[in-house]
Amino acid sequence: MSSNFLAYYEHLESENKKLKTIIANADLIHKQQSIPANKTIVFPQCNESDTLKFSEVYKCWFNVHNDHISRLRNAMLTNQPETELHPIILTVFDHLKSQFLLREFASKDDVLNLLHGTWMTPAELCVMWLGGFRPSDVVNLLNIHLQLTPEQSQFLINLKNDTFKQETDLSKQFTQLQSTLSSRFIGEAFRQTCDDMYVSNYMSQMHISMGNQRAMEEIMQKADRLRAITLDKIHSRFIKKQFAMALLAINAYLNRITALSYMWISRPKS
Repeated sequence: MSSNFLAYYEHLESENKKLKTIIANADLIHKQQSIPANKTIVFPQCNESDTLKFSEVYKCWFNVHNDHISRLRNAMLTNQPETELHPIILTVFDHLKSQFLLREFASKDDVLNLLHGTWMTPAELCVMWLGGFRPSDVVNLLNIHLQLTPEQSQFLINLKNDTFKQETDLSKQFTQLQSTLSSRFIGEAFRQTCDDMYVSNYMSQMHISMGNQRAMEEIMQKADRLRAITLDKIHSRFIKKQFAMALLAINAYLNRITALSYMWISRPKS
């Protein structure tokens, strides 16, 4: 491995150790305050019951994702040959994208819960875009931190601009949908108090609002498709070890957001 490659890998390892320390300290504080820490759920259990909420399924997915990331880190650290590294990369990548399929099912069940899910930390809810990471941020992250050819760097610049435009369009659609939903209830609130057909109007508005929620599902699914397509495009332009580092960098970025929440939770209370 090159010195730059090794230095960045060591940086990611350092970030991972810090995160584990922060989480351990936060869990200790939770126990001292008689707040039960989250229990680890084995991923195969997700397939045993159709009644599990998405928050529980996500915990299962997250536990397995951490296991895959650990295997990838070890493979990079021991400088395994590409023939052995490649299947590990594909396992991590496929599992990462499997989250989008889980989210698609969850959005059909309850899109509002997916937008404001309890499985996310407060910092994640603050930073995330439409229930997940912002693709343009991930592209920018990789362009800044990875060792790339000029052609790859320019590709990421173009990809960032393209994904940002699509993010903006989806954000506008979502904001407009929220505004339409709010305006409808505001407009009907006064009329219904003076209307003998209150029940009929009320049920009509509920029906229309359910239609708005289905439109929200479509926007959420488009956002997840944009995330998946962006990752696919990055995968197509990177060599194996570059993409392995990209997966580790994305994981470290998301972990830093999680760490911020744990630091906030465990801060001294005045």
